[in-house]
Amino acid sequence: MAGYVDMFEEIKNWLHSELIDFKEIHHEETRTSEEAAKARGEALSIGGKAIVLKVGDTFKIFVLSAARKLDSSAIKSRFKTRKTRFASRDELLNLTGLEPGSVPPFGKPLLNLELYVDKSIKDNERIAFNAGSLTDSIIMNTRDYLEISKPVIFNFSIINRDYSNSFGTPQIILKGTSPLFRYWCFSSGLTRAKSPAFRGRSSPFSFTSAPLPSIT
Repeated sequence: MAGYVDMFEEIKNWLHSELIDFKEIHHEETRTSEEAAKARGEALSIGGKAIVLKVGDTFKIFVLSAARKLDSSAIKSRFKTRKTRFASRDELLNLTGLEPGSVPPFGKPLLNLELYVDKSIKDNERIAFNAGSLTDSIIMNTRDYLEISKPVIFNFSIINRDYSNSFGTPQIILKGTSPLFRYWCFSSGLTRAKSPAFRGRSSPFSFTSAPLPSIT
């Protein structure tokens, strides 16, 4: 646990030294992007999801909006490699001293890894992230984050149709609704519409909740 606390303090000291304004939040332990968004009271899309990948023979950090999915084909194309994989728990510990879900979205000088940021991060004015701890988050201005972290920015994410554009709440699956209404929900980021056939129910709006998959 001491390692996590040290990283949290190191991040705060670094931001203070650079005269960067930020908000720190202490919350219950969060191991998924949905849990973190709920604990912070922020939209899922605000979250900066930091993923350590082995690309070819080198480990790198990739940061994307927590509401989106990693596009491994874009990464393979960028680095001209056919091999990418997530760092194992042991590899992550050796590289960062941290456990899954707690890695902050920074490279040097905090972590000795090359940093790449997806363009989805620039879509929001703020970025929120677990700051070396599963119980501590930082929220800061995206412009400040990009200025201080100095990442390489390119597109390596795709839409995650399993998530609503909300606080990480369960998606709503619409059954028996009109194609136009389902399209509106989908394009608004509210839901993924399924099962267009009306199943004999009296109401045209029949809702069922579906659990979201976990992402760390």
